[in-house]
Amino acid sequence: AESSPRDQPARVRIFDYELEEAISRNELQLYYQPKVNLATQTISGVEALVRWNHPEKGMINPDDFIHIAEENALILPLTLWTLNAALRQSAFICNRHKNFLVAVNLSAGILDKDIVDLVMGAVHTWDVPPHQLVLEVTENAIMEQPETCLRTLNQLRSHNIILSIDDFGTGYSSFSYLKRLPVQELKIDQSFVKDMIHNVDDAHIVQAMLYLGRTFGLKVIAEGIEDWDTLDRLATMGCDHGQGYYIARPMPFEELLEWIETSGWADTDTPAKRAYSQG
Repeated sequence: AESSPRDQPARVRIFDYELEEAISRNELQLYYQPKVNLATQTISGVEALVRWNHPEKGMINPDDFIHIAEENALILPLTLWTLNAALRQSAFICNRHKNFLVAVNLSAGILDKDIVDLVMGAVHTWDVPPHQLVLEVTENAIMEQPETCLRTLNQLRSHNIILSIDDFGTGYSSFSYLKRLPVQELKIDQSFVKDMIHNVDDAHIVQAMLYLGRTFGLKVIAEGIEDWDTLDRLATMGCDHGQGYYIARPMPFEELLEWIETSGWADTDTPAKRAYSQG
């Protein structure tokens, strides 16, 4: 999920045939939102977020078309396009910066497909180490088909893919089920993060989620960081990683390369901009 979705344009009316044509005509574009290590204050990876550059309606955000893809059997080709584009563009970064992770959102609607072979095919095609790919699945999506999801997630994990529960805290999964999931990350939903400095209840919820993550041995990422005070509080509380508009807004790949070099978040072993493949 995209953190800090403020200032989004009004929803637009679109149709399934338009989306199908958009995928085939390559009208889609990826934006990347950086994630940072809160302890070292260095970039740790990115989340790939798909946009639709509509020829008449302009740039369309995923909230306006993901549900159409899910309802019209287009979610698989859309996901595969996103996965391949993200791995193609970021392959050189991953191979030069061994701790750099690339995250792609995974819909529950494709977890009962042959998604494992398709994911591994993309990983091998673009020569990205499997342990540098993160697949984010929402809590509610997992609970729609728990046994199917569990089987598929176990298969993905057997190939060293990192698995993440997105929007954690907004769903209805039980702790007894959570402990069965082969996940390595929890992403705290931005609804708890954005007001935690001024809302004691939100701060307590975030602290409880951090404790839960540590108990299960999971890395915890906070979404929706919009100011320094929130980032500093999360770091003090022991949150591992953060994402949000205070750090960086989603940006096209070319801007990401510039951001990595000039933002001040870059690690010392990040290769120079000129070395990156523009793919």
